[in-house]
Amino acid sequence: TVGTNNGVATAITYVTGGVGKSSVFNSGTSKVDIADSADLSFTDGSDLAFSISLLFTISVDQKSMFISKRDATFTEYQFGYDSGLNQLQFDIMSGGNTSNYKRELFTFNPVIGQNYHYVGTYGGSGRQSVYLDGVLQTSTELIVGTYTGMTNTTAKVRMGKGGWTENSGVWSLDGKLDVVRFWDKELTSAETLAIATAELAGTDINP
Repeated sequence: TVGTNNGVATAITYVTGGVGKSSVFNSGTSKVDIADSADLSFTDGSDLAFSISLLFTISVDQKSMFISKRDATFTEYQFGYDSGLNQLQFDIMSGGNTSNYKRELFTFNPVIGQNYHYVGTYGGSGRQSVYLDGVLQTSTELIVGTYTGMTNTTAKVRMGKGGWTENSGVWSLDGKLDVVRFWDKELTSAETLAIATAELAGTDINP
């Protein structure tokens, strides 16, 4: 929690592990919602640099949305795992909708119960970069429609479940999340490795 961006947890439990404790999501009703805030929209008319970092664990191999700024009407970005395609994906959406977006993806076959460190970075133009356990991945870019830039919408931020799936288990995490962090910069490879190394060892980088 930083400033006024307070998450509201639903059906979350906590277990020792990760950095201190991790949040456990049950694949059904579990979620953490953060109300819309301009702090969490990375555009001022043009895309701004930002990064998202987190620890995650997959307990059931299924489609899992780790974090998104998206609801049934609007969308800005999302960060998750598609079990059908065996891919980790980082999407940024153009114009506040899902018709136009660009995605960075790479193949991922999770070991059930293993802790992973996942980072997506974006410099405000060009391609996003994605890291797993501190290592820059050789990712594939997928562009759908025409990408012109993100739009500051009223969509909430949600962790552990798709923001557009209020009453279903679609894109719901059965597993754990920990130390979810937003950065208003494009993290460098050295910074990403340092963060991943510390957090995978259970060390809080901001105690």
